[in-house]
Amino acid sequence: MIVRHYAVHVQDYNMKVEFANQMISRDQLNIPALSMELVTEGPASQYPGMQPKVKLQQMDDRAIATSYLLTLKRAGREYAWSAMECSTPQLRAFLEDAFRMCSHQAYEVWAYMARRGLYPVQYATNTAMQAMQQIYQPVPQHNPGQLYS
Repeated sequence: MIVRHYAVHVQDYNMKVEFANQMISRDQLNIPALSMELVTEGPASQYPGMQPKVKLQQMDDRAIATSYLLTLKRAGREYAWSAMECSTPQLRAFLEDAFRMCSHQAYEVWAYMARRGLYPVQYATNTAMQAMQQIYQPVPQHNPGQLYS
């Protein structure tokens, strides 16, 4: 998975270098498709207790996946924030694409972890869903100007 993601991260970096040097990039970020696979939840007892590993020489799959997921989350948040502040249209579009890239990749890493029992998955109960459905009702579509005339 990381090997597949690597090419997009290199492209992302090179586009930033282009923007920094030429104020423009002729490239379009290759955003991976969002895989919306359904990950089934498991009982809480399925998740063994763990302690973060601080010795870099002993990183396991969980530590690598957790580090990568945290990196993608942080990068995505920074791209989104930067896009909101950017006034250059092409750079703003790149930053939005980069956010989507991080979002899609983070979902893939999360699903990988969840399938292996490394990230707890627990869906809302039917009772909670029914309560939400009773509380929140749709707003009818209308022309806002009609409300104030």
